[in-house]
Amino acid sequence: MKGPKMVRVGNDAGGDASISFCIDSTEVTREQYDEFLSADGGGADKALEECSFNLFYQPYQHEDAGPPPNAPGSTPVVYIDWCDAYAYCAWAGKRLCGRIGKDGLTLGQSSDPRASQWTFACSAGGSRNYPYGNSYEPGKCNDGTTMPRYLAAIDEYSQCTGGVEGLLAMSGNAYEWENACDYWACHVRGGSYQGGRNPDADSFSCKVPAQRDGFNRRNRANDVGFRCCSNP
Repeated sequence: MKGPKMVRVGNDAGGDASISFCIDSTEVTREQYDEFLSADGGGADKALEECSFNLFYQPYQHEDAGPPPNAPGSTPVVYIDWCDAYAYCAWAGKRLCGRIGKDGLTLGQSSDPRASQWTFACSAGGSRNYPYGNSYEPGKCNDGTTMPRYLAAIDEYSQCTGGVEGLLAMSGNAYEWENACDYWACHVRGGSYQGGRNPDADSFSCKVPAQRDGFNRRNRANDVGFRCCSNP
């Protein structure tokens, strides 16, 4: 498998013995995504009617602004749409995080830790509101509460861990696409570095309802990236 190192969730990794899957330890980086572009690895999304619009996989092309100034390859890739993320995960031998044991979720199911891989991993099986605990801690993750606000390297906020050992940045830095959609509207998870001095703590929660952070699957933004999951 390509891309970030994966961590095991459930079974012998601790947690619910009836649940077992793997999830990327970090968000997919610009450097890792560039490998996908160089390999011309796209195409998996073309089997989806919802992705018939997606003619290219390059980031940034739909925006006047480029990537954050001086952003290194170790920052999360952003300015990609849902179909780009879906195609990358398939190329990497994984899948865009969605339903535990199956494929996708509806928007309404994505905040359920018994259904969503992303929510289960972030919340330690539903036992935490945030990856690091039950109370929001401003600045623990890259949530934009300090200046300057910028997209950070994937390991810069090493204290932003949870909800299983080795899992980083499930809160803040870049929102993450999830395979939880009602046709055009898909869930983005975890909040971003643009949270501001008085951020909405719910945006950084593991369990925020999808109706709260739904996003058109065509859209690209400077604070939306992704990570992948796989069956063990």
